[in-house]
Parts: sequence; C-alpha cells; structure tokens
Amino acid sequence: MAKYEHVIENYDLNQGGFLTAVVFRNVDNGNTFFYQLELRPVNKSPSHYWWDWSGPKWGYSDTLLNYGKSIPLIGTRVFYSLDLLPRLKEVLQNASNGIDTDLSHWVSIGSYHGSHVWGNVRLTSVWDSFSLRTKYKDH
Repeated sequence: MAKYEHVIENYDLNQGGFLTAVVFRNVDNGNTFFYQLELRPVNKSPSHYWWDWSGPKWGYSDTLLNYGKSIPLIGTRVFYSLDLLPRLKEVLQNASNGIDTDLSHWVSIGSYHGSHVWGNVRLTSVWDSFSLRTKYKDH
C-alpha cells in the first residue's frame, strides 16, 4: 500500500515510484537485464528502455497500464496477481537497442520490490505477502 508521497519541488529530476523488479542474467554474454514494473510512478513516465554501457546493464521500466490495471490511489490497499512472462517476452523481442533478444539466454537471478527516489521526493510504502513464482528450465 502506498501510504504517502510528496514531491517537494516539481522538477524533472525529482522522481520516484513504487515498483517491483525482476533481475535477469544473460547466460551467453553475462549481461544484466532489469524488468521494472512501476506500480505507482511519481513525476515520471514509465514504459521505456534504458541501458548502461559501463555494465552493460539493460532495463525496461513498464507500467500497470500495460497489464490493463489502473494506477492505485495513495493510501489504498491493492492486490495484484500478474503473469509477467508474456509482457516480458514482448519487451525483449521488440528491443532494438542492442540487447540480446534470444529469450533462451536469459535466466532470473533476483527480484526487488519497494520504493525508489531521485531528488527531493519522500515516499513511504507498506508491502506484505509478496510472492514471485518462476518456472525452472534446464539448459
């Protein structure tokens, strides 16, 4: 439940959000891919690819709207049960930024859920009963 959000000054660099993310490692080249699902963006627009050439690390910030879900209101308790795999396949297969689009090369190595902030933003959230299920595939 997102309990509180406050953007002190409304500048583009003041951003944040509540998100859940799954981290993948490429077994072929060692690259990392972060699939971030913004549950409630604050002063930012999700649904974009990003990358860090120093890693190289790749990522995609997605939105609940792509799952047919609305963005939750502050102070409301919500429950989501989402199948990330079809959207994740679509995101990886449609990438044109140099990322490896062969789905068999990517394995999940971790997850994150919580808040993230840049600049003058304060966020508070309460999480419970988080569950992530994966299917094991032997290479």
